[in-house]
Amino acid sequence: MEEVYETDYELLYLIRQKDEMAFAALMHKYEEIADKLIKKYIGACKSGLSEDDYLQLARLKLVQTIDDYREDQEASFYHYFCSVFHNLLIDCYRQSAHERRVLSLDSCIREDAGGYCLLDIMEKPNESFAVSYEFQHRVNTRKEALSDLEKRIVDLRALGYTYRQIADTLQVKVKKVDNTLQKVRKDREREEMR
Repeated sequence: MEEVYETDYELLYLIRQKDEMAFAALMHKYEEIADKLIKKYIGACKSGLSEDDYLQLARLKLVQTIDDYREDQEASFYHYFCSVFHNLLIDCYRQSAHERRVLSLDSCIREDAGGYCLLDIMEKPNESFAVSYEFQHRVNTRKEALSDLEKRIVDLRALGYTYRQIADTLQVKVKKVDNTLQKVRKDREREEMR
């Protein structure tokens, strides 16, 4: 016999008491809500993910939201989840838009262009590589002034990690990550002004 739960708060309480039926009920309820958000989002924005990929992201985010949600917050669980999931969808879209804009120097210009790639038609490629080398040298010089923790933060950010992921990986606060990256940006801006 299937139990009927009145509110999300009741479900959350039971989930925190390790009730698997309550967890399944909440998952089922919010999968439907996430599915509606996904359909609305996919119609408005195109990205490289399928509907199933988004649904899997919704499930993962729901589990995380269950852990993160506190009853003393002013938002209901429904609004909290919708806000968190909406932000995740926006992040996915931005990431896919960024990936679409990146061009490899090895990519062909046209199929019928005789196999030319972007690197082949660059004007003075040696000069570009010299500028690139000089830039890399300046970056390495700046990195030498950083502590080991700061270097690891910068490296993880360059690999595409979010502030939260960096903080979790290095076991520091998100504020420390933000302060470090702000410091590096300011140093770079000062260097560019010289």
